[in-house]
Amino acid sequence: MKLNRNKLRKVLLQEMMAMSGGNKPQPGTPEYDYTAQIIQQVVMSCIQRGMCDPMQVNMMCKEMCADYGCPQFASYCAQRVTTMCLQMGL
Repeated sequence: MKLNRNKLRKVLLQEMMAMSGGNKPQPGTPEYDYTAQIIQQVVMSCIQRGMCDPMQVNMMCKEMCADYGCPQFASYCAQRVTTMCLQMGL
């Protein structure tokens, strides 16, 4: 298989996105709904505690995503929760 510059760029970009948690659920899939529920529940938990601990957020997202059957989106959920908490000043 020949690898030209565009193919190499695309492969590298996909790998970088996967490594940085760029794996996002697609709208209209069950995983999209699951991740929305997980994000909402973890954000509510942070609000109730009055703080956002990134390590705890990561652990909660990892556990909940495993329970919902979408462990590949744990990093995505944790990033979204952390961003939302920062925007709210938590």
